[in-house]
Amino acid sequence: MSSWWSAAATWLRTTQALLACDAEVHVISPRPCAGFARLRGAPNLTIISRPLEGGDLEDALLALAVDDDPAVNLQTARQGLEWNVLVSVADELTLSDFVVPSFVHRGGLTLALHTSSLDSALARRVSEDLGQALGPEYGDFIAALERARERIRREVADPDLRRTLFDRVVWSDLLDVIRRDGPAAADARVDALLGNAAARQRG
Repeated sequence: MSSWWSAAATWLRTTQALLACDAEVHVISPRPCAGFARLRGAPNLTIISRPLEGGDLEDALLALAVDDDPAVNLQTARQGLEWNVLVSVADELTLSDFVVPSFVHRGGLTLALHTSSLDSALARRVSEDLGQALGPEYGDFIAALERARERIRREVADPDLRRTLFDRVVWSDLLDVIRRDGPAAADARVDALLGNAAARQRG
C-alpha cells in the first residue's frame, strides 16, 4: 500500500500508525515538522522536502492532504481525481473520498472518532477527553475479560450460561478491583465470579 502526503505536523501520529502497518509512506512538504526527524530511519518512509508537484500521486493508492494552505490541499484533491487516487482533505469533507478519524486504543478496545464537518481539533479534544476517562486500566480490564471469555468457553458447554457468566464478569466490580489493587488482582476476582458456576456446570 502506498500513501503520498502533503504533510502537516498534526498527522505525525497517523504517519506512525501507517508505518506500523507496513504501508509505504511518502511525506511531501517544503518544511516537514520536526517530529518526522525521529522517523527517518524507517525503511518504508520517504520524506520529500519540496512542494507538491504534478504527477506526485501517479503511483499512490491513498493521499492525505493536510497542508496549512487550502490551495495545496485543493491541488492534492485535483491530482487525486487525475490519477484515480482516494484523497482525504483535512477539515474539507466535500473534497474528501474518505475520512481519517481520531483513535483511542485501550488493549483490545479501539474507539474511532470523527466530528463531521467540524474542525479536526474537536475530534482531537474528544479523543483526549476519552483517553483520560478511559485510563490505562481499561487495557488491563479488556485483557482480563478476554481471559475470562476463554475460560468460560473452555469450561462451560451451555451457550446461554456462557453469556450469563460473561455478562456477570463485564458488569461486575472487576474494573474497580483493577483500579484499586492493580492488574495482578484481576484473575482472582474472575475466579470468585466464575468458580462456583463453572464447577456446577462440570458437575
